[in-house]
Amino acid sequence: IELEPEDIEKLYQADRAAWMTLSQGLHDAAMVAVKAAEAKNTESLLGAGEAIDTACENCHKKYWYPEPKK
Repeated sequence: IELEPEDIEKLYQADRAAWMTLSQGLHDAAMVAVKAAEAKNTESLLGAGEAIDTACENCHKKYWYPEPKK
């Protein structure tokens, strides 16, 4: 179940340190992609895409569709 924007905001406001860590992970992965694109390195760009996907998924698991509390 996907959370509504208001619920997502409550989650990340409650733990800004985790939000910033996850955001930094996405930034870092994207910068690898930028550098690969600038170098016209297709193989590195494909690898960077996987890292971006992982960074997105890590955040989505915590804020968009988190595990229900037990």
